[in-house]
Amino acid sequence: MSNNIQNYSPQGVLKTVKMLHLAMVVAPLFFGIFILYSMNDYSFEITDFEDPLVYAIPIVAVLGFVASNYLYKMYITQLQKKETLKEKLTGYLSAVIMGYAPLEGAALLAMVGAYLTQSLLFFTIGALLVAYMIFRRPKKVAIEQDLKLTMEQRDQLNRNQR
Repeated sequence: MSNNIQNYSPQGVLKTVKMLHLAMVVAPLFFGIFILYSMNDYSFEITDFEDPLVYAIPIVAVLGFVASNYLYKMYITQLQKKETLKEKLTGYLSAVIMGYAPLEGAALLAMVGAYLTQSLLFFTIGALLVAYMIFRRPKKVAIEQDLKLTMEQRDQLNRNQR
């Protein structure tokens, strides 16, 4: 990691953030596609209310959603106090990981639950979590706003984008 920081460039950090997002979205997306095609006798109905997955999956999905937003905002709030663009952008990598990890975990659990119970309801929960991850794709404008970059930092970021 120290090698990456020594070779720091705003362009490199933004590229890394985008690749990280892609990697964290692709895993549950492809796993979900695999699960959908592997399911044989599926429906939206839940018939076995004694199965702990019936309760665990919706709870984990909601907790993953809440934890994702909370952790991301917590990290971003700390990063806004940093002085340099380098500190803000390198810390942003951690914020992105902490923001996506609960969503990815909950989506994967929902997909496994869909396969085990043959329930499209659980598959839909997982698909919604993946869709939310896609929706939260890091964009330069959002990064500038989230990190509350100064005009000088925005100029530095844009200068390195060309």
